[in-house]
Amino acid sequence: MHNRRESRIGVVCVHHLCCAVIWHSRAMNNECRALLSLVTLPARLSRTQTADYLGFEPDHITLLLKAGLLKPLGRPKPNSDKYFAAVKLAELRQDEQWLSRAAQFISQHYNDKNARKSKHSNRLISTSEA
Repeated sequence: MHNRRESRIGVVCVHHLCCAVIWHSRAMNNECRALLSLVTLPARLSRTQTADYLGFEPDHITLLLKAGLLKPLGRPKPNSDKYFAAVKLAELRQDEQWLSRAAQFISQHYNDKNARKSKHSNRLISTSEA
């Protein structure tokens, strides 16, 4: 008989706000579980599937596109759905340097965003005190 805590799934489903290590007893989105348990991935993955596969949030995929760290298939219009080659994603998933650059870029993006928000709120406070 196995202890529930020993029963781990070796994937991370960030998009669906699961824990870093997902326990069998916890609910995981069925689509995410199905994708990550496939022996062979589909040739192309959507933005959400790409996020699940790489361990990022779907919004992070948009940031990685803007930074040039991810390339969609074809030449999609800016407001259209983007698809990504599974073979390329498999390479990126194994590339520690790429994962580090992607994580640093996302972290820097949110640090900059928070700094702008803080600067703006400080400006509002100082003008209301004057």
